[in-house]
Amino acid sequence: MIKRPDDAVLSFSKISSIAGIQRCFEFRTDLEGSAAGLAAKRRTADQLGRIVAAAEKIDEANRLHTIASEEDFEFHLAIAEAANNQYYSTVMKSLRENIKEGMNITRTLSLQSSDTNRMALVQEEHNTILRHIIDGDAVNAELAMKKHLNSARIRMFEGTDD
Repeated sequence: MIKRPDDAVLSFSKISSIAGIQRCFEFRTDLEGSAAGLAAKRRTADQLGRIVAAAEKIDEANRLHTIASEEDFEFHLAIAEAANNQYYSTVMKSLRENIKEGMNITRTLSLQSSDTNRMALVQEEHNTILRHIIDGDAVNAELAMKKHLNSARIRMFEGTDD
């Protein structure tokens, strides 16, 4: 039997600054972009079902106007797991609290925005990633994930026109 360290050992310290949130987004862009590309090539039917279910849960949360950072994280984690390389999912799980902190902020800003289409735009970004994974289009799945995370960072730090 292989002994594994407790998950707490692998956890990163909690983000404590705006710069930390920016660095987390920066890191996630390449990590999750690569994972999405691999997921498009390697995902199983069960893994695809989990990604689809997570996207549907985000849609439902959006209709209810809830923050849904847990549902959003589960969508991103399901994609990392569908890459079928445990390093992606291990890093995502290690960064869970830091990623969710960023998601809480971006999703709260979207809910409070006077732009009523902002949440729909975010979900369309998720749906674009999902479509490319369904189609097995690794190049565009990676690009769509990178665009989504970069757009989230821009919405948080540079704002929008609303």
